[in-house]
Amino acid sequence: MDLSDFDYDEDNFAKDLHKAQTGFQKAKEHFFDLVEHWQQLTEARFSSYLRISGESVSNKASGDVLGKPFTLHLSQICKGDHGLAVVLLSLTDNVKGTSLELDRFYINVSGDVVTEEGKVLLDSRDDKASIRLFYAILRRILKADPWG
Repeated sequence: MDLSDFDYDEDNFAKDLHKAQTGFQKAKEHFFDLVEHWQQLTEARFSSYLRISGESVSNKASGDVLGKPFTLHLSQICKGDHGLAVVLLSLTDNVKGTSLELDRFYINVSGDVVTEEGKVLLDSRDDKASIRLFYAILRRILKADPWG
């Protein structure tokens, strides 16, 4: 902690909590819309190579690509004016029974993939945004060495 942590208007706390929760819920809805699209894409084109399913209640999606199991965990983070969803991509090592963090990214209230500071990396209004994000995730998994 530092001095700025104590320099806060307590009267705004309830309002900030509401904004953070609302922002996270919107980001979560966008994420699970993506997962639904990825499931359709997988069934149509990649069913022999991969699978993915979402569990909105558990704030996660999981699957495997070429036998490499992965999980995408969502959690709330309060940054800026609204809450964000931080998405943690992890690879499961079935031999050791451990989980390896591969990457993390953030989704804002608009469904954009952003940096932690809020800079847009992938605009949700881009027609290929869902596919680009899915392929980026899959490539990260395929490149990962679970024992390295």
